[in-house]
Amino acid sequence: MSLENSSGASYKGKNLREATKKITFRQWQIILLLSVSNLVIAACISLQAPFFPREAEEKGASPTIYGFVFGVYELGVFISSPVYGKIISWITPKFMVNAGLFVAGSTTILFGFLDHSPPGAPFIVLAILVRLVEGFGAAAFITASYTYAASEFPGRVASAFATIETFFGLGLLLGPLIGGALYQFDLQPVLLGTIFMITATIYVITTPMWGWLCDKGLDPKLLAVIGGVMCIVSLIFLGPAPFLPFTAELWLVNISLVLCGIGLAAKFVCAFISALKDALKRGFPDDMSTHGLVSALCTICMSTGAFIGPTLGGYLLEHLGYRESTFSLLIMEISLMILLMLYMIWRKVKPLKENSADISPSNSTEVTPLLSRSKCTTFTQTPELYTCF
Repeated sequence: MSLENSSGASYKGKNLREATKKITFRQWQIILLLSVSNLVIAACISLQAPFFPREAEEKGASPTIYGFVFGVYELGVFISSPVYGKIISWITPKFMVNAGLFVAGSTTILFGFLDHSPPGAPFIVLAILVRLVEGFGAAAFITASYTYAASEFPGRVASAFATIETFFGLGLLLGPLIGGALYQFDLQPVLLGTIFMITATIYVITTPMWGWLCDKGLDPKLLAVIGGVMCIVSLIFLGPAPFLPFTAELWLVNISLVLCGIGLAAKFVCAFISALKDALKRGFPDDMSTHGLVSALCTICMSTGAFIGPTLGGYLLEHLGYRESTFSLLIMEISLMILLMLYMIWRKVKPLKENSADISPSNSTEVTPLLSRSKCTTFTQTPELYTCF
C-alpha cells in the first residue's frame, strides 16, 4: 500500500471514530461561542448596507466611491489573512479571536461617527480607513474561527463549519434590518433592509443542509456546481438578463434572491470542505497549521470576490445601469462554473492515464533474477518487499 493510501485510510478511520463520539461539553462551549461571535461580527459588517449609500451621496460620494468603501473592508481581509494563516499556529486561535472581535467592534462604533465628518474628501478618506481596519480585525476572527472548527471537530468538520456559517448568515440577515430600523426610523431603509434579508435568510436555512451532505460523503465539488447553477439562474432573472423580453419586478427579484441564497450557501461551505480534504489527501498534516492555511486561503478568496463585487458593482451601476451590471455578473458566474467543471473532468481523466501507464510492459512487476545460481525463477516486486517464487 502506498503512503498516500495509508494516510488516507488512517484519516478516514480517524474521522469515523471521531464522528461516532459524543460532542463534549468543551466542544459545545466552543461551537456556541464561535456561533454567537460570528453572528455579531457579520451583523457589524452588514449594518451599513441600507443607509450608507444615502449618507455617502449627501456627503458628495458617487456610487463608485461608496461601492469602494464597502469593498475596501474585504481588501483588508485579503491583505491580512495570509499573515494570520501563517502565525496562527504560534499566536493561538484564542488570542486571534479575541483581538479580531475587539478591533471589528471598535471600528464599527467609529463608523457610526462618520456622519459628523465634513463632506467630500475627509468623509471618504475616514470611511475607507475605518472599513480597512475593520477588515483587519474581521480577518483575524474569521481565520481563527475556521481553524477552531477544523481542529476541534475532526470528524464533523463540515457540520461544525456549516453551523458557524449559519450564524454568520444570521448576522448578515439581522445587520441590514437593524441598520435600516435605527436610521431615523425611515420606512424606506427598513424595507430595503428587509429585502437584503432574503438572501441571508435562505443562506442561514440551507447552510446546515450542505454541510450535512458533505459529511455524508457527497462530492463537495459537485455540490458546488449545483450551487453555481442556482446562482446562474438567479442572476438571469435578477436583472433580468437583457435577452429576456420583460423588466424587473419585485416578486421576481425576491425569488431570484432566494435562489441566490441557496447557491451561495452551497458554494461557500463546499469550497472550504473540498479545499481541506484535498490538502489532506496531498499529504499535508492533519493539524492546526494546515487548518489555518486552508482557512486563510478560503478567507482570501472570499474577500477578493467581496472586494471586487461592491467596487466593480458601484462602477457598473454608475456607468452601465442595473440590468447590464447584473448581466456582467452572470457572465462571470458562468465562466466560473465552466472552469470548475473542466477541472473536475480533468481530475477524473488524470487517474485513468496514470493507471494505463502503470500497466504498460515497461512497468512490469516481474523481473529476471540477476543471479543465475538463484533457485528463484521469478521475482514479484512491490513497494515494500521482493517475493521469490
